[in-house]
Amino acid sequence: MHVPDDFEFASIEMFDKVADSYLDRLNEILCGEPDPGDSAEDDVLVPWSHMLRTPASERSFR
Repeated sequence: MHVPDDFEFASIEMFDKVADSYLDRLNEILCGEPDPGDSAEDDVLVPWSHMLRTPASERSFR
C-alpha cells in the first residue's frame, strides 16, 4: 500500500512495530517459515491507516 509523503507516524515505536510486522510477514512469504522468536501478537498486521497521523497538509500551525 502506498503511503503519501506528507504522512508521519504518530511515534517511532509505532513505526518499528509496523515495520517489524511487515518484514516478518514478507519473510514468511519468501522463506515459508515464521521467525521462531516472534510472538503470536507480532504476527497481526496492522493497517497503515491506524498508525498514521493527520496528513501535514491538514494540520494547523499556530
